[in-house]
Amino acid sequence: MALATKYLANRSALRDGRWVTIGEEGEQFEIQIRAFTNRYRDYLAYLQGEAAGTLNRNRRVNDPIYMPTSLPPSMDEVCRVRAINEHCLLGVRGFRWPNEEPYNGRDVTIDEFRDILLMEEGRDLMTMVWLAIQTISNEREATMEDAVKNSSAAIAGSWTDMPAPSNS
Repeated sequence: MALATKYLANRSALRDGRWVTIGEEGEQFEIQIRAFTNRYRDYLAYLQGEAAGTLNRNRRVNDPIYMPTSLPPSMDEVCRVRAINEHCLLGVRGFRWPNEEPYNGRDVTIDEFRDILLMEEGRDLMTMVWLAIQTISNEREATMEDAVKNSSAAIAGSWTDMPAPSNS
């Protein structure tokens, strides 16, 4: 008998995410993230649609018409970072400001960290965050693919074990 929990996403992982260490050796810190979820994807689509609408309202006669899937790269990146900040990035720890005014070596707050990711100077950091989220999203997808493969093998086996229909 199969347990339903084998085929359901871990509710606490979806809600609370998990802590992942990122950064170079000796300069590592942790972020609390969750995988790309439907809420993330829906919010990203909403932001991209909003951005396309804004561009199209301000366009001149010969300017291109923008679609949510054909935004300028910089605008698309802002939409993705905003969606990650809203739905995938939950916390940060071990990431500090320099020991100088006005920061005095204090911890970076999650809101400050999110703001950094939106800055041009934060692109490398955003890449690390995105890769960490992509990694746990891929792990989740691989688990589901294994379940589907196992299910397909079981279904195929049950069909081959059935007797052929009679012609009578």
